[in-house]
Amino acid sequence: MKNLLKGFINMKRTKIIYMFLMSPPHEKLISKFNSIEDYTTHYAQSVGDLHYLDVNEEVRRVFFYLQDFCHLLMKEILSRTNDYELEIWRSYLGITQVYTKEVEGITHRLFPAKKVKKITGSYKTHSNDLLTRLKKTIKTENVLLITSYPSQYTTCFLLKLKPVNVPLIAIHRGWRLARFKSPTKTKFDIIEKLNDSLEIKCFRKYIDVFRCNIRKQIDYLKNEKGLENVAQFTDGIDYNFYKPCEDKERLKQELNLPCNKKILLYIGKFTKIKDVDFLIDTYLELLK
Repeated sequence: MKNLLKGFINMKRTKIIYMFLMSPPHEKLISKFNSIEDYTTHYAQSVGDLHYLDVNEEVRRVFFYLQDFCHLLMKEILSRTNDYELEIWRSYLGITQVYTKEVEGITHRLFPAKKVKKITGSYKTHSNDLLTRLKKTIKTENVLLITSYPSQYTTCFLLKLKPVNVPLIAIHRGWRLARFKSPTKTKFDIIEKLNDSLEIKCFRKYIDVFRCNIRKQIDYLKNEKGLENVAQFTDGIDYNFYKPCEDKERLKQELNLPCNKKILLYIGKFTKIKDVDFLIDTYLELLK
């Protein structure tokens, strides 16, 4: 399987499909605006470019978000080579048929999805249409799959898809392995242990390359589970925009920060999904 990945990459006109299995929360976002047009304008001005199609559906308009990581990744691939067909397949709530739009040389496909209640009480998004079509595609075409991982639903999806004969790249960008979900015991501990077992099963059987931005999870997969092809990566930085300050002491003085102390900075939401509980561990390391 390891050589299979290299072979697929070297084949011309391989189709690279990014599986985006989470529907955008557009219903909640749009509800905060007076109209769907206001939402469209606000997003374009505050976040970035997006395309859309007006449809005869409950949602009235479907969106293609050009600032999503999957689209930016595909754009980067396209800037380096034209050897591949690039597609993004996404689960989408509120539609009854597949919608397709080519944006910046990348084909976006939106598949009807529904909410499925999990045993924990929360909901996941499932698209049977996406699963069925992808099963057929990986049997009849040369395909390289990319997906965000881990998540409980992605695990279930891969176990149903069974992509044993196609290379699969998994990219971690803000979720956690079940092993790290809850720092304290809860009534769902046994479920988390099961999820951990299923996640490791997916790693061993289906995932060829895994890139993660959390060191603890990498160490866990390598040292405790003995998995290979696991490596750390960080998002790229545009240094023309973010310019490191050469005189840090001067900058601390300007910001009225103590010059003789180490500073721990976190930028993001204070939610479990962002691993903020690891801030305490980091703080204790700084004290040593």
